[in-house]
Amino acid sequence: MLNTLTMLAVFLTDAQQSIMVDKLPPVSITRDCFDRIALISSVLLTIAGFIGIFLAWKTVSATKKAAEALYSMLRLSSMPNGLGLS
Repeated sequence: MLNTLTMLAVFLTDAQQSIMVDKLPPVSITRDCFDRIALISSVLLTIAGFIGIFLAWKTVSATKKAAEALYSMLRLSSMPNGLGLS
């Protein structure tokens, strides 16, 4: 019990003291081949993403045109004279 009270007293007195940092330690950053690989991979994946979006847009556009053509064909075939011919 005495040991716990001693630890609590030390904790409470230490908690009230402030710590002041005057200077930050110097940090050196060196770039290596893995940084270049990561940069090149990011650029290539971004380009691949834009190409994928462009191709998906073209596919949706072609599907829309095909659906419109099918709809107009069905509309013509449902006319009373077949394809509208006498």
